[in-house]
Amino acid sequence: MILGTKKCIKVKSDRLEPNELYSFTFKERMECKISNGILPSQIRTIFVE
Repeated sequence: MILGTKKCIKVKSDRLEPNELYSFTFKERMECKISNGILPSQIRTIFVE
């Protein structure tokens, strides 16, 4: 499960099985924090340009 935070709150997936993919189209430049919905301590930052 992928969860966006703050400005990226619309980024949200269902629970994903191994090898499943999720995509999201960003419409503006931003820095986005994405967390693992199952293990919330796993956070990644995405820079959209």
